[in-house]
Amino acid sequence: MFLTFEALQARYGDCLLIHYGEESDPKIILVDGGPGNVYSNSLKPRLSAIKNAKFKNRPLPLSMAMISHADEDHIYGIIELTAEMVQEKEDKILPDKKKYKIANLWFNSFDDIVGNDEMPLLASIKDKEKPTPAQIQAIPELKGLDEHTLAIIASTGQGRTIRDAAITLDIPYNRPYTALDAGKARLVRGDIDQNSTILDELEINVIHPNTTSLKKLQKKWDTDLKAYKKKGDPNIILGNLASTDTSVFNLSSIVCLLKYEQKTILITGDATSQNIYEGLKLNNFLDGAGKIHVDILKLPHHGSARNMTDEFLKNVTADHYVISANGRDDNPDQKTLDMLERNIAKGTIHLTNDMAEPAKDGTPDTALELKINAFKLRMKNARPDVKIEVRDPEKPSIVIDLISSLTY
Repeated sequence: MFLTFEALQARYGDCLLIHYGEESDPKIILVDGGPGNVYSNSLKPRLSAIKNAKFKNRPLPLSMAMISHADEDHIYGIIELTAEMVQEKEDKILPDKKKYKIANLWFNSFDDIVGNDEMPLLASIKDKEKPTPAQIQAIPELKGLDEHTLAIIASTGQGRTIRDAAITLDIPYNRPYTALDAGKARLVRGDIDQNSTILDELEINVIHPNTTSLKKLQKKWDTDLKAYKKKGDPNIILGNLASTDTSVFNLSSIVCLLKYEQKTILITGDATSQNIYEGLKLNNFLDGAGKIHVDILKLPHHGSARNMTDEFLKNVTADHYVISANGRDDNPDQKTLDMLERNIAKGTIHLTNDMAEPAKDGTPDTALELKINAFKLRMKNARPDVKIEVRDPEKPSIVIDLISSLTY
């Protein structure tokens, strides 16, 4: 029996595998697929290796594929994965020859979250489903925006691509959840009767978003959309998408507390520490002192300081802290590393990268390396009971075994 958390090399995004069950019949959950190149360079080779080791004569079964939220650095790899599955169907590949089989797909797409209203700033783009950065930047109102906001806008159409793929492939979508209102789409959320889902004895507790927060987001979007249509000011919509406090994407990230054989993993997407903590409190996972200890905490938003507080790290502790980042957008932030230094007395901090990707012109970027080396030195002196482990660049992932060791 095993429960293993695997964080693949996902560049500046997230791509996680949760392995659990028996060695003779392992179960796997895929959480996020990372940005461009992650599927081809990391996820696909890893899934192929698993298939060859355990499922040679049948598709690799995924108990679930979950996209935490509709942002390019989380969704893109799963778009590519499902596109391959759709192509196999069109090519009439025999069932036992197909690569994958997904039993359930969880994803709250942009259109579903805001009530099936499309992103108006994309109206002029011919291919709304998968606009290129050049197409987006060609829109006068969007010139000069930072890359993160552009990626958010680009991903609004990608959510429809995922939904269409699920329909084509007959993958159950957001089961067992219901719609917020009649005629709307199903949304994954906490604080309702079915916020706990059991998959082969693995308990998935959705702690965020909740019904109240989703309805607030829909109401704010409706208000902003009306104001945009009346005033024609794109900043109204851009503020809704890009603000840390009100972003439709970050505030609707699916946050889950996984439980299996008395082991726990907290997966956080790009949610804020406040929303994560409130979700834990709302669902009665905190003790009498308002604290919780988990085996693994996946830090939100790639270690961004905008999503973390000292108070959160004091109250939500772990044996293992995982940061998936590669220096882009300065993640993990120095302020987050400082908070970890102040608040973590023991445990292991796992980093997917301590080397940044070279600049577009090939110039080496040493900022992340210098930051992490300085952090290691400070932690060695100030927190000797805290280990820092970085993914071996020769290996595809960080692997954390919580019960027995993964053998494939």
